[in-house]
Amino acid sequence: MRGMEIHPIRRIAYTNRTLDDLLRLKYPVKIQGFKAWKNLREKNRLIAKIRDMELDVYQMAGNNLDVSEKDGIRYESRGKPGNPSIQPTYMARTIIDHENFFSEFSGIPFRCNVSSYFKARVWVAAKGTRTPLHRDLAHNLLFLVTGDKHIRLAAPSAKRHVYPHSLFSRTPNFADLNLHRPDFRSHPRAKDLSIYETRLASGELLYIPPLWWHDVSNTGRSTSMNFWFAPFGVYSLAAGLANFLNSTMQIWTRRSNADKK
Repeated sequence: MRGMEIHPIRRIAYTNRTLDDLLRLKYPVKIQGFKAWKNLREKNRLIAKIRDMELDVYQMAGNNLDVSEKDGIRYESRGKPGNPSIQPTYMARTIIDHENFFSEFSGIPFRCNVSSYFKARVWVAAKGTRTPLHRDLAHNLLFLVTGDKHIRLAAPSAKRHVYPHSLFSRTPNFADLNLHRPDFRSHPRAKDLSIYETRLASGELLYIPPLWWHDVSNTGRSTSMNFWFAPFGVYSLAAGLANFLNSTMQIWTRRSNADKK
């Protein structure tokens, strides 16, 4: 990746850290020592819970999540992992009843669910799939249950260099640049980028602050969880509004696709 500086992400210990400690960092960190399960039996119970969930199947363009300014994020039919009629791609489901879902496990990291805004989601991804470069308005804790992920990030100040979609597009939080395989001919400003990277393994936790661009590649079949949260304030209100608009867009997209069929 000539012309682009790559730095490793700093690591911190989970022990004796509070949510306020995390929010004061202002940059992404890999957090070591978070125990989501006490033993292998408890881990397998969590995986079984996820397998029993009805998941939304994301349509893929090659190995990439199908995201464009014109069409937004495309969706296909719904199903469960292991269903032979569904090709392994990207599947997800928002966790509605947090207390019940996590009751048998060590819980939610940093008790971030007590924030003014909170949303948790499960992801199941095939090996080789990639979530294109994007950013979130809320704080983001990414926890890997199984598999491997390779993640590259760019600071909010790098907006001009990542070629973001327009504000009035259907995907304003996504960008054109591929941080894993940048095309400097199409995106010459990317040569001046200074980015961060890390590889997540099972049981590891990554904190991504608001508005940090992140590009996620699944180097193995993976199962993961996102915990989006924001204390009361601008980020909380903005994240709630964005979540509402995104949900509306998903419903509209599914209806449009159904009408075309």
